[in-house]
Order: sequence, then structure tokens, then C-alpha cells
Amino acid sequence: MRSPEARAREVAALLAAATGTEACTTSTPDAIRVEVDVPDEIPEPLHTALVDALRRADRYGHARTTDTAVAWAEITRTGNEDDHDDQDDHDDSHDHPSQPQEGTP
Repeated sequence: MRSPEARAREVAALLAAATGTEACTTSTPDAIRVEVDVPDEIPEPLHTALVDALRRADRYGHARTTDTAVAWAEITRTGNEDDHDDQDDHDDSHDHPSQPQEGTP
């Protein structure tokens, strides 16, 4: 099985490629979180690439503010699969999706 760090690097690279923006990675003892700004307009092939990148994580979601939209992905370090996300009510998060999710990530 690949290390959490290797998985996070892969997800960061895929998210950056899909959005054309730089991915930001933060680390805690429990997880590695990757965030990327999502452009207002994203063509369908890149939207599909964005969703595919997010699905490689253990948890992922999308948060929107009045100024920006951010997609995030978390890779668990410790085997703790509980979602400890503190995002606000505008956050759409997913924990281990078993089937393709419809809509904007």
C-alpha cells in the first residue's frame, strides 16, 4: 500500500493539473489535507479530472465563499477513518464515496 505522503503528492499534482492553480498541502498527525482554488469556469474534461483526483482521497469536499471556491482532499495517516472536518454549512464533503457523485465537487 502506498504511503499517505505519496498519495497526498499524487492528489496535489492531479488537483493542480485539473484546476491550473497551485495546491496547498497541510499536515497533522492524523491526516494530510490538500486544498486547491477552483476557477469559476472549468471545462468538462478538467471537471472530470478534478472529481477523479478528489476520489483518490479518503475524504473530500468543496467549500464556497463569496470570493472563492476551494476543493479539498484528505488522506488519513493513522487509519482513523472518522471525518473530523470543521467546515461550515456551505461545505459539501464526502467520506469514501462508493458510487460516482453527481454535481459540482
